[in-house]
Amino acid sequence: MTDEAVAGHTVTGETMKSIFLMAALILSLHATAVAKTPVTWSTLDQPPYYTLDGTGIHDMMVNYLIRHLPDYAHRFIRSNVERALSQLEKKNNAVLLGIYKTKERQYYTLYSPIPLYLNFNTVFVYRKIDIDKIKPFVTEAHYLDIERLILSKKYIIGISKGRMYSGIIDEMIQKYGNTGGFYIRFSEDITAGHMKMLTKNRIDGYFDQPISVKPSARKIGIDESGIASLPIWKMKAYEPVWIGLPKSDWGRKLSQRVIEIMSRKETIETFAGYYKMHIPGSMKEQYDKICREYYLKHHDMTMTGLLPDSAD
Repeated sequence: MTDEAVAGHTVTGETMKSIFLMAALILSLHATAVAKTPVTWSTLDQPPYYTLDGTGIHDMMVNYLIRHLPDYAHRFIRSNVERALSQLEKKNNAVLLGIYKTKERQYYTLYSPIPLYLNFNTVFVYRKIDIDKIKPFVTEAHYLDIERLILSKKYIIGISKGRMYSGIIDEMIQKYGNTGGFYIRFSEDITAGHMKMLTKNRIDGYFDQPISVKPSARKIGIDESGIASLPIWKMKAYEPVWIGLPKSDWGRKLSQRVIEIMSRKETIETFAGYYKMHIPGSMKEQYDKICREYYLKHHDMTMTGLLPDSAD
């Protein structure tokens, strides 16, 4: 066996071979790390969907998807809805998880083909002491007629810039948005900020998800017993929630990976379980029924059991 002198030491051929193999391995690992495609996940300040400690419904869904996308380099950015959507519109390598489909967004947003979960729809949040002022606009079935409320010109309703609420609410904002009946917030704080304004009598109410009311009250340290909500007339009972990606080659490639993950029944059942953790026990059986019917009808997915807790 021949030896070679390296830096004053005698190195065998076998040792040199080991050195070259180790160097090749290091270079290979480096190349793999460098080759990872970056993806930016836009996160919001919207408990219990997104929370500052990363334990929200959407936070858990993002983490689930990340575990199944190891070949991507993941980063996070805290944003508001409008800035997060602008990332998609600019075709940046960004993802916004947890949005509704709208006509405006379809021009620049590539949606996941299967919704993440079904969300009980938006309600009107107000102060309990104002119930007598609200009653004239409540139907016999105890739904709020928001068009009559807006046309009365006696109330200021808080809304978030760039946020879509779906259905009749978006129609009313588009129709009456410039009449002075809305207060538009631009802050990253989507929900708790409106509640703070409500308790300070700066607005008379705002639109929010039913499961967001209590977390918003806790976040700003107020007694939630003084806050009430009403379902809204002409709103559907639930709305599918989607992943939004940019309409680019990068977005289409990532979408294919998302399709693979979302097509598995266990993924949908897990995501439904994340949401169920935040709805009242009396509504969970109803929610299971809605999910089973929806996914069977629209995606030919038979759901045998919706998981009550997070799972992988």
